[in-house]
Amino acid sequence: MVFVPGDLAAGRTLFALGAGATLVCEDCLLDGGGADETAGAPVVSAASAASSLIRAEGDGADATLRTEVRISRTEVRGAGGFLHVVGSRHVDVIWFGGRCVLADTFAVAEGGERADGPAPTVSLSLADAAFACRGGFVRLLDSPARPKLPVVRAFADACRFAVPDGAALLEQSGLAEPDRYRAAAEWLDAGSRYAGSSVFRRIDGAAERVESDYASSGQPLLHAPEIDADMAAWWSAGPDS
Repeated sequence: MVFVPGDLAAGRTLFALGAGATLVCEDCLLDGGGADETAGAPVVSAASAASSLIRAEGDGADATLRTEVRISRTEVRGAGGFLHVVGSRHVDVIWFGGRCVLADTFAVAEGGERADGPAPTVSLSLADAAFACRGGFVRLLDSPARPKLPVVRAFADACRFAVPDGAALLEQSGLAEPDRYRAAAEWLDAGSRYAGSSVFRRIDGAAERVESDYASSGQPLLHAPEIDADMAAWWSAGPDS
């Protein structure tokens, strides 16, 4: 069993990963809101909600060293998000099996400090897993203080996604024009299913807000407005179910 003491304050994180670090979770329960040992699985828990379970931050010379997160046959749940990337970091998430139930967004990436520096990059390789995220799945943010646009490259193979109405699967927000945001995000799919909100991508930049649905994604994504009963029950039961 791996245990994180229960004095973690809200707004903190369970794992802070430096450049070049690797985090591996296999056959675990990773809980951001408190958990008990169940079904013999190792438990990583915190008594109070963290803003994200994993944080990778930095703009230094070594920030571009790739950080890797490997999740296999693991249940992740929490009152915050899963991953928060700040600055010119490159984070690879490789996820196989299990499920993820979050009250917030799965992955948030904030821009780099230097407009001419390397782009913060999140690479997602997801297979045979279920993700129910109330705040959407990916959110990319830039600002005057962090003008370098973050980038996401995602591949989803036979996964299930649930995002409620009002949220978007992919959201980009900041100061740039829509064409720059479109080039900063790539989503490839192989037989996954998407449920809930009809908004595949939301761009909220220098111009007006632009939203596109799943039919406009350029690939045959399978979307249904109804969220499957089992995934809806995960939310209604709360993160400690």
